[in-house]
Amino acid sequence: MKNYDVIIIGGGVSGITAAISAGNRKKNVLLLEKNETLGKKLLLTGAGKCNILNLHISSNKYISSSLSPIDMKNHISSKNLKKVSDFLESLGIVLEHRSDGRVFPKTQSARDVLFLMKKKLKKNVAITKTGKTVNDFVNRNGVFTVKCKKGETFEAGKLIIATGGCSYAGTGSTGEGLKWAQNKGQKIEEISPALVSLKLKKNPFFIAQGQRCICSLGLSQKNCMVFSTKGEVLFTGYGVSGPVVLNISLYYKNKKNNQFLFFDFFPNHSKKHLLKIYNERSNYLKTKDVFDVLRGWLPEKIIKCFQKHFPTEKSPEEVFYRLKNWTTEINDTMGYDNAMITKGGISFYSISKKNMMSTKIKDLYFVGEMLDITGISGGFNLFWAFHSGLLAGEHV
Repeated sequence: MKNYDVIIIGGGVSGITAAISAGNRKKNVLLLEKNETLGKKLLLTGAGKCNILNLHISSNKYISSSLSPIDMKNHISSKNLKKVSDFLESLGIVLEHRSDGRVFPKTQSARDVLFLMKKKLKKNVAITKTGKTVNDFVNRNGVFTVKCKKGETFEAGKLIIATGGCSYAGTGSTGEGLKWAQNKGQKIEEISPALVSLKLKKNPFFIAQGQRCICSLGLSQKNCMVFSTKGEVLFTGYGVSGPVVLNISLYYKNKKNNQFLFFDFFPNHSKKHLLKIYNERSNYLKTKDVFDVLRGWLPEKIIKCFQKHFPTEKSPEEVFYRLKNWTTEINDTMGYDNAMITKGGISFYSISKKNMMSTKIKDLYFVGEMLDITGISGGFNLFWAFHSGLLAGEHV
């Protein structure tokens, strides 16, 4: 049996990055992936265009139950963003910066990013074995033995686990790495689907499904606003979706917590200003009917939802108050199969912040989505995958 310096389980972004990083230091690396191809989840990012980073890197774009604010700022920094950018450019990836801070490969192709990462793996002489499902691993006398199906085993002095969370199970992320970690004594912070669409109780927007609208959206629990944002909301048969909803889902706890969404359909106007516009439009259109005035100003489907759920509210004051303060209860998320990422994971209380090594088992490392840190959408989570992979690869 060949003994490697490092075995990496998981051929996603963080696993490949760790393999390249270790290979740059002339380490003898074995990368194991259960799928027949590497980087399956990477190909989905940015609808295939690969929103790879975000220039507006900041610790307030992330949440964690176990990483201290100081440690969070140390990791989520412009210095580390430059380090990741330099790494990507060293692979031959040309980065294109957009005005909103998002960063894409110039080719607008996740496949091109994956191709260049695989090319670098090959150049570093990292051994890649796909179609290898790992059942478990053991550590005896400083040697890790990785056990695969069909009785295959591989050995190394150091082990990096990069198997992801539970989101998009079709890409191979089924949470087995979290179970291994827990069995080895690692604390797991509660996990849940994140960056996911939300179901609403007695969905008041059912007849508006397919409609998109710019809103301010707030999430509240126990009469306290937890998070608020503004942007395009997509109304669906089950509830709401769209980029701002995905971000707000990061702060949703679970269906036991009675959390509510607040909609403001006129986020750029005060109620007083709305009434002024109403009077101007009313005179121009020669009608006092508030819903006739709203047509052409607010989508018809939203107006119909309002008339159905608030049939007695017809005065301009009542209607505009409700449209700026429409509240509905969240029922649940759309689950892991529809979530972009898994929130929670391996607690940083038992992980070295310096190199991602377990403080429970020497020379065992965890990287990427498995760890208890999650960012909003827009390239922030890919940054963490690259950053944590680089860190581990530099220290094995």
